[in-house]
Amino acid sequence: MSKPFRIKYPVTAFTPEDTSRASEAWGCNCGPGALAAILGLTLDDVRPHIPNFEQRHYTNPSMMESALRSLGVGFRNVDDGHDRTDGILTLPAYGLVRVQWDGPWMRPKPGRERWALMDQYRHTHWIATARLPDMPQPTMTWVFDINFGWTDLDWWADVGVKEITSWYPKATAGVWLPTHRWELIFPGEKGDTTNG
Repeated sequence: MSKPFRIKYPVTAFTPEDTSRASEAWGCNCGPGALAAILGLTLDDVRPHIPNFEQRHYTNPSMMESALRSLGVGFRNVDDGHDRTDGILTLPAYGLVRVQWDGPWMRPKPGRERWALMDQYRHTHWIATARLPDMPQPTMTWVFDINFGWTDLDWWADVGVKEITSWYPKATAGVWLPTHRWELIFPGEKGDTTNG
């Protein structure tokens, strides 16, 4: 297995064919895809690091945190006091974002809160975000989505999100908010806490 590294260009170490193969073979989806893309690894490289993925076929925040720790990559929360609902959003300059799709599960009826929480978990998605200083537009935010590969944030938010939300009955078309925003910290970088 290769070591995780900070990518310089919006390319992956895996092809769309690799994604299809991994999806068929072990259920690969958005969590392993975003993790592999942002760390410059293959899908099979990250597979053993996500605990219980093959039994569950999803990646919750605890599983993603364990995978990062297992791969020797730290993270810090990006908390600017804003979420997507107020029109202001700060995404990690280099990291992972867990997305919540909007729909009736976000506004449960009284007494249905527990069931709504389970529905909310079923309507989440992982993406990777990166500002790549070696690119011609170094301040542009790139988004990796397992469904589209690397795209610019504007395209993903305007076109990609609408397509994805169309796959979910009752989802609010094109509406999302981040539940987790993690800036990745590689070994030896300022803020690295992976060794202690």
